Amino acid sequence: SVTHIPYSGAGPALRDTVGGQVEIIFDNVPSALPHIQGGRLIALAVAAIPEGLIESELFGYREGAFTGSRKGGMVGRLMQAHGGTLFLDEIGDMSLAMQVKILRVLQEQRVRRIGAADETPVDTRVIAATNRPDALDEALRRPGRFDREIVIGVPDESGRREVLGIHTRGMPLGEGVDLDELARTTHGFVGADIAALAREAAIEA
Repeated sequence: SVTHIPYSGAGPALRDTVGGQVEIIFDNVPSALPHIQGGRLIALAVAAIPEGLIESELFGYREGAFTGSRKGGMVGRLMQAHGGTLFLDEIGDMSLAMQVKILRVLQEQRVRRIGAADETPVDTRVIAATNRPDALDEALRRPGRFDREIVIGVPDESGRREVLGIHTRGMPLGEGVDLDELARTTHGFVGADIAALAREAAIEA
């Protein structure tokens, strides 16, 4: 359960030791953090963004900031989540240089788009998750950055059922696929295993 996560300062850093239940936590952030009700909830899978694009994705850019930039520029995820929450999955895959820029946002609550001269104040809660805590800048783990570090282990049967439900939401499943039975018979499975199982069930549908 994440209902006890306090709403103060930055959000929590989730240390998913084996790829376990981050899916459940993200899916329940609105109820776990009632103070952000009505605020936007945005997720970014850091590992899926090429290194050269992650800064523009997070901070945005002004028109003409670089060759191929969008007319009118782009608002980054940190500004899009103003008044709400930005969830950074696999922050450990982010370069240390980019982690330092995230740290500055947490400390100053201001964002500068690429190519811009001015900064924009933001009120954005950042929640981050990683299964590679050794890849984090130590400064991000000091008091006053993220308000706590939560270690998430291997999901139990109930957790596996929730993760299965999240990964199969809106997905056509093959006849005879029983998610409750899968949850019972997948002891020791972690989030990545369950995601693969869900994809296999969809392929067979």
